[in-house]
Amino acid sequence: MSDERAPRSHSAYARDVWEGRGKAAAFFHTCSSQPEWTEEDFYVAGEREFASLCAPLLCRMGIVGGTALEIGSGPGRVTMPLSGYFDKVYASDISESMTDPLRSELARRDISNVDVALTDGSSFPHVPSGSVDFVFSTRVFIHMPTKGIVHANLREIARVLKPTGAFQIHLRLFDGVVRVCGLPVPRKLLRPIPRPVRFALLWMKRLCTPGIGPRSYAYARGTYGVSFTRVEATTMLSALRLDAAVNVHDGITYFESAGQPAEGSADTPGG
Repeated sequence: MSDERAPRSHSAYARDVWEGRGKAAAFFHTCSSQPEWTEEDFYVAGEREFASLCAPLLCRMGIVGGTALEIGSGPGRVTMPLSGYFDKVYASDISESMTDPLRSELARRDISNVDVALTDGSSFPHVPSGSVDFVFSTRVFIHMPTKGIVHANLREIARVLKPTGAFQIHLRLFDGVVRVCGLPVPRKLLRPIPRPVRFALLWMKRLCTPGIGPRSYAYARGTYGVSFTRVEATTMLSALRLDAAVNVHDGITYFESAGQPAEGSADTPGG
């Protein structure tokens, strides 16, 4: 079999998909809650998300300064506030075009404590073991195409986190029911339907969303990742000694550190 006909790895395929998305509309493909973003609005939204989502966890865990790792930083919507709170930030992504706006914004703001690195989507060899105080990821794990890739990332989180560190990651939960035209339908009933038809039905609602339309379909194509039941996700994390609680924020389900701050930790966030 020639090289041209050999199947590509999931990582290579995902990189190609996200390179195309980054060149087309990096801000939209990072957060599709609105069809168009100005640069100012995009980064202001990141500041608000950090303040309402990350800061309460960091306060509870008594984490001030130190090192953070962001998995799937993209253009740096949340990387910017992370850089102001932490002494050092590792911003990882599989796509150069998705991180080009981040590099430009870092240069514009003269920020030097962010290390932007392209990875294979499964490991972070540039991050030393036991060196990270906080791992954050949003709208990334939901695009990972296999549970093996998700597990590899979780193992890396367990490797790089300090014993007193915290994590906050977005995982897609699935309870066996999907909504078709607003109606709950057991997924097992859809299995006999050909995959292209199922895909069209499941995304019909988004295709009809005013102001987004066909762009949402383009967003859905490519790496559409795996989902987990709540028990499966919790068990998977616990096996890696990542004790987690569920936090639903703006309709997005995050699994975050359930532990308590170490004795002598700060009571309030700084930065």
